[in-house]
This record gives sequence, C-alpha cells and structure tokens, in this order.
Amino acid sequence: HCGKPGHSTVECWTMHPEKKPTGRRKAKCFGCNKVGHLKKNCPEIVHSNTPLNNNTDPFSAYPLPMRRKPQHQTCRRQNPIVDSGCTLHLINNRRRFTSTPNANSTQIEQADGTTLKATHKGNATLTHRTGETLALEDTLLVPSLSRNLISVQSLNEKGYNVNFAPNCAAITKGGQRWELIREGGAWVFPEAQGGAALMAQ
Repeated sequence: HCGKPGHSTVECWTMHPEKKPTGRRKAKCFGCNKVGHLKKNCPEIVHSNTPLNNNTDPFSAYPLPMRRKPQHQTCRRQNPIVDSGCTLHLINNRRRFTSTPNANSTQIEQADGTTLKATHKGNATLTHRTGETLALEDTLLVPSLSRNLISVQSLNEKGYNVNFAPNCAAITKGGQRWELIREGGAWVFPEAQGGAALMAQ
C-alpha cells in the first residue's frame, strides 16, 4: 500500500495502476470547490426537500419575474339613450317589463333605412342610479336592438317633461327628477349598476 489516506488498498493506484484514470479530470464540486464529488453529493451543503419559493430562483440572486394576474374583462355599461326622434320606447330585454308583455309583431324603421322587428308590447321600468324608477308605458320589446331607447315623445304624452340644456338635461314629473348624463354626443339615462348589467345577458 502507498500509505496515503483517503482510499483502500483495492482502489490504490500505486498497487493497481490500471485503475488510475488517464486524460480525465476529477469531478469538482461547485459548492465547496473541492474535487472528488459533485455539488448534489457535497457533504458540506445541507440539502432540503422544502418546495422552492414560487417567486425566486435558489441558484440566482435575482428574483424571477412576477406573474401578472389575469385581467378580467368587464362589460361596458350601456345606458339607454334619451331619443327625441324615437316615437316609442324600445327595450331589448324582457326582464325590464313589469308584467308579461303582449305579443305584438311590428316592423321598426331606423334612421339608416334598416328595419328591426318588435315582438311584444307592454310596460317597462328603468332604475336610475339614484334608485328612482322611471315607468315606460307602451314599450316595444326589440330583442335585436343594440341599445335601449327612451322616447321623448312618449314621455311627453304621459305628462313628463324632458329638458335639454347645453350642460345639463333632466326628465321631470311632479316632484320627481331624473338627471341625464352626456355620453359622446347623446344624453343618456344613467341606470343603476344592476339594471345596466342586464345588457350583457
């Protein structure tokens, strides 16, 4: 035996030169920088089975980029337009009606010359963002309508006043008042959030 520590007589290169590697580098640990073993077997490193933190890389001093939470799309509120050119109230959702509307097949001509089909007629209600409800009598149900329309003419016939000014507008009757808001180039009836959500159903 060669007398050197760290190996047995069976593994001694002096006694067994054929076992000595030729042209090969010894394995080097990148943990302790010593030769003879790999980092995964290093006796000087404490290995843990604890799951890695989701936001950091244990082999780097730099944190991994945080994942963005998915952005949930929200339905755009579609407030009814108060239309001075519409002769009847037009609603696209049957749930707005206070009672079962009567079947009424009517063709409605739009300003661009196209037509829409009304299927029923009845009384509907809209809820203002203040909580006040507005009753719409003789309203047509038009399922294919993209946006509800409140007829100024129909309101006037039922005793309502609709006043438009450059910077404000409102529907009034008796002591009640429903303020309108401007959206683009139109005055609209600002519904309560629950009512406007019906547009998405």
